Amino acid sequence: MTVYGPGAPVPPISPPPAPPGPPPGPPPGRSAARGAAAAALNATALSAGYLYLRRRPRALATLAGTVLLVLLATWLEAPGGRPVWTAVFVLWAAAMAVDGRRLGLAAPGPGPRRPWLPLGAAVALLAVVVSGYAVYQALPGRALEQAGKAHAAGDCERALDRYGQVLSARYALAFHGREEDAERGVHACEIMLLAQTHAGQEAWGEAVSAYRDYAALYEGEPPWEGVHARLSELRLAHADSLVRQGSASSIEAADNFYVQAFDEYVTLRGEQPEFPEAAEVPDRITALWDTATASLAAGDHCTAVRELRFFTRLPEESEAPEEWAAEDAARLADRARAALPAELLDCSTTAYESADWDAAERGFGDLLADFPESGQSGKVPGTLEAYRKARAQDLTGARGCEAFDELEFLADLPESNSAFEGKTYRDLAGRAENSLAEAHYQCGSAAFVDGDYDTAESHMRTVVDEHEEHDRAGHAADVLIAIEIARIGDGATNTLPDPSAAGSAPSGTTTVTIINDSGVELEILYTGPETGTASVASAGAGGGQCLAPDGKPSVTLQLAPGAYSVVARTPDGSVTPYYGSWTLLSGTSYRDCYYIEYGYGF
Repeated sequence: MTVYGPGAPVPPISPPPAPPGPPPGPPPGRSAARGAAAAALNATALSAGYLYLRRRPRALATLAGTVLLVLLATWLEAPGGRPVWTAVFVLWAAAMAVDGRRLGLAAPGPGPRRPWLPLGAAVALLAVVVSGYAVYQALPGRALEQAGKAHAAGDCERALDRYGQVLSARYALAFHGREEDAERGVHACEIMLLAQTHAGQEAWGEAVSAYRDYAALYEGEPPWEGVHARLSELRLAHADSLVRQGSASSIEAADNFYVQAFDEYVTLRGEQPEFPEAAEVPDRITALWDTATASLAAGDHCTAVRELRFFTRLPEESEAPEEWAAEDAARLADRARAALPAELLDCSTTAYESADWDAAERGFGDLLADFPESGQSGKVPGTLEAYRKARAQDLTGARGCEAFDELEFLADLPESNSAFEGKTYRDLAGRAENSLAEAHYQCGSAAFVDGDYDTAESHMRTVVDEHEEHDRAGHAADVLIAIEIARIGDGATNTLPDPSAAGSAPSGTTTVTIINDSGVELEILYTGPETGTASVASAGAGGGQCLAPDGKPSVTLQLAPGAYSVVARTPDGSVTPYYGSWTLLSGTSYRDCYYIEYGYGF
């Protein structure tokens, strides 16, 4: 230790050391090259500039940002398209480049001795990125091309997989513009697969519809050219199945199946004439006729009429284009019209013989109205007259009771159906009307004999009221009197004594004089060899007990001799009727006087 004392020399004072300054920077040219290299490497958006500057945390963070941007764009399927996302990635890469240059310029140490090397690496890396994106952008096109080849080969399952790749979100950043083609391909293949499923299930109609929809997506020129041949096969199968369904259905439902089958046949031939199935259509249409008119061959005339009617309507009911359907529809309609008159006549005859009067009238009427010039129409009058004659030959008893419906049908034809206008049918109706009156009379007579007075009265009343011009009308009126007498005789009556002989009458006749000595009118009903009624006026207040009958009201009946049933009664029914059985002798005159005693009887 040095001590300085008094008088000792003082050492000179040294100035303090200068503070340390910043280290000397790199040469300006090399620092700028490092910044440019970092910027160029970061412009690839892969954070290579940060790695070059040994900024690993920042490199990982920004690389994660790039990956997140890619994932976000993919997940969102790049909404806004190429302009939006190009701007996003350019801005992101530019920001990284600017940041890389800034950090490169500020980094310590000398710059690269070979500045071209990192720049070359940046260019190479950028080329890799660009070429990689070009490859990525071409992948959807390759997938669409593969889908198209599979589609054209009819392998829609494989095509759907490739179309799905085109539409995959992982190609969202390719902005390839093939989505519409791929979506149409997906839609078309889904329809084709559905059609194949329907065909496998023998749902021919659904399969045909699906294949037609498939072809329509491409205006008839789809990628799979085999659709037309397949459609031709399925159309024939569909039409055949419709014919089978029609033959197994009720006659009401069969028509719908048959017209659909016809339309499918002619549409097949019209749309796909070049395929073998089209050549089979004429034979199929002939088979359709045979199936749809099976009753014609079987002799089931009424069903055959219904079947033939369908074919006469076919030109109007067919929905196939006229240029394809008109000729065949007209041919079948003409064939049906040629067969219809004979079937109508036979059907109507069958209905008549089965007592189906509505069907008979409808059938005969349709024949006359629809085919007036046919030979079958000319047979109708003779046919109906033959039936009337056969029925009118014997109308006695029960046979008369069974004839009403038939004779009424014939008698009413001109009134019930305008097809039966004209003298021929009016004359037929008149003869049937006459036979009908006879049937009522005969049925009523049989009922009277059997004691069925209600039935007898009903029929006799019909003859009297509705057939007053008939020869039997007068006799029917007599039977009504006899019915009344029989009813009275079966009920509660007083006894009417035999008349008293009073002289002679012309041979072969007898006369009965009845005198009324009462204050009420007297009605006499009689039936026997002759039937009738007579009224004897009231004697008025001068009525007595027949003590002085001369000059009192009387009636004299001139009758054929024989046994009679006689009723005497008052019209108002105030006195219990008197009933008696008289035997009137030829050449005898009878005379009796009647009076009412105390209002209780004669």
